[in-house]
Amino acid sequence: GNPAGQYHLGLCYLAGRGEAQDAGAAAQCFQLAAGLGHAGAQCAFARCHALGEGVQKDLPTAVFWYERAASQRHTGAQLELARLKLEGKGTPNDPEGAKDLLLCAHAGGGLLAAKLLGEMYEKGSLGEQDMEQASQWYTMAANQGDASALVKLARFHTEGWGGLKQDDARAFDYYKQAAAAGIEVAHLAMAKCYLVGKGVGKNPKAAFACFKQCEEKFNSPEAQAGIGHCYQNGFGVVRDHITAIQWFKLARERNHPEGFLGMAVAYENAWGVAEDKMKAKKQYDKAAELGNEDAGAKVKRTSYWYWGG
Repeated sequence: GNPAGQYHLGLCYLAGRGEAQDAGAAAQCFQLAAGLGHAGAQCAFARCHALGEGVQKDLPTAVFWYERAASQRHTGAQLELARLKLEGKGTPNDPEGAKDLLLCAHAGGGLLAAKLLGEMYEKGSLGEQDMEQASQWYTMAANQGDASALVKLARFHTEGWGGLKQDDARAFDYYKQAAAAGIEVAHLAMAKCYLVGKGVGKNPKAAFACFKQCEEKFNSPEAQAGIGHCYQNGFGVVRDHITAIQWFKLARERNHPEGFLGMAVAYENAWGVAEDKMKAKKQYDKAAELGNEDAGAKVKRTSYWYWGG
């Protein structure tokens, strides 16, 4: 047969382009082309098994086909196989094997490989943490056009890690570049910088605008909570507790800790709702359970309410 033709037909079925969308038919096309040695189809068929698209989810089978494609220097397969080896999913945990795959992918032009290598060194996946190696790989990734690596570099400059100079202004500039490239967390980081004046002049209106833009672009629950925070405290907008609660509830519906935190503050202070310290405590408890450190401190204090202290 024609493996390239089968592969492209599979892509059409998967995207519903020129054919009715049909993940099962796409997987069949990828399987035929993969069996004939087409690297792109092998990677696509592996992805079907990794995600359960058109076939039953089966990570060991995904690994099998990623390995076939990776052996043909398919950078996408090398990247995905490296991720699975790092996570020990469908294959034994193998950081050294992941590193080798990422180095091959980087040499082949794989855009995300440099950032993933940086993350390995930052997390100490290969043994000891090496922040200098991490910063070098993040810099390389950013220079290659990986906008998500700019967020990593911003954090390194904020903390002065990896031999980089502590520089809040440069960190903010990196966040600004990343936000312009469509990176969600960069919008949030910019908003927080504007709120406290870190690396840029304090500007609550600009902070509010960043939260709004992030919510509109990405439907971000953290941005929803940020908008609520601005309305609750009058940061960049007229203080409005009723509107704040509406935004906190949206974030809370998405199980975001700051949505629960905002509602807790509202219940504690009777801001837009009747004062209810027991409800406040439950909201603080949930926010702390979801990892909000500010809420954790509040839980200790509000425990006195529960016991009538």
